[in-house]
Amino acid sequence: MENNSNSQDNYNALVNRSGITKHIREIMDLRELYVLLSYECNGNCEYCIERNAHQKSMITDENFNKALDFARENDLHIIFLHGGEPTIHPNVVEYAKQAKEAGFLVKMFTNGIAIETIKKLDGILDEIIFSYRGDYSLHDQSKWKSSLSLQILVAESDFPTLESLRKFILEKKKTGMKIRLHTLNPVNQYSYDNQYVSYLEDMFMQTPDNQIYCVNNKAMLSFEGVGIRLTNKSLNPMHLKYSMSPDGEIRKNFKRYFEEIVKNDAMEELLQRSNDKLMRIRTDTTPISLEEVKNFF
Repeated sequence: MENNSNSQDNYNALVNRSGITKHIREIMDLRELYVLLSYECNGNCEYCIERNAHQKSMITDENFNKALDFARENDLHIIFLHGGEPTIHPNVVEYAKQAKEAGFLVKMFTNGIAIETIKKLDGILDEIIFSYRGDYSLHDQSKWKSSLSLQILVAESDFPTLESLRKFILEKKKTGMKIRLHTLNPVNQYSYDNQYVSYLEDMFMQTPDNQIYCVNNKAMLSFEGVGIRLTNKSLNPMHLKYSMSPDGEIRKNFKRYFEEIVKNDAMEELLQRSNDKLMRIRTDTTPISLEEVKNFF
């Protein structure tokens, strides 16, 4: 693992051909291209971050090849198969093979419903990230070749106390899946209204600055050997995040926010309580050790 001196050297050279600049506390390789294979989905989650979900769409072979060419030209290392629900696409297995054979790390985010298709991707994908939707989202890592992660969205309606969250984490760790915790990304009305988790906000305020990390540009806390990504606390708000939509358009950021969100004073006041600390950490370029958290996500 890098020492602090090397971390600073890397921080000074974090802008490469991709144009991506990482926050010094970032634990992820952000040189990714999110390829949205389809906006169609076999689920209907209230907190969905994709504003175009359920629109008829399928990426073409031509546009998928275009995506790989763009990734090569811009020094992107990871092809992330996304949607909608990527397993909807009839060529998802072939696309995964194609990206892997081209030398990319290949990951996929899925709701886990189309399990027979997902099993065909086992051993091709470097990582399969399952959105936790109940026990059918749980899998025994020892029976899979690809690395499995379980993404859990934390809201007080599901986890009313820190202890309830702790028990859940310890139980799900038994699967061998990597646990990924997120608060709701406030992109639509439901997620805006449910983004605030009081005990995690208290934890954020009580945690020393040098123990706040960054994952995919958002603040992260360490808890029970896993990371909790606070998606309403950006440490790198102007970052580039490359994606290709099903029609082949390349974007430098996700246009996630829904225009009809109605903000309220009570929520804004709650969020403001941690704003000073967030701003301080956002601009702090002091190297810190990432050794203990580098594998959380």
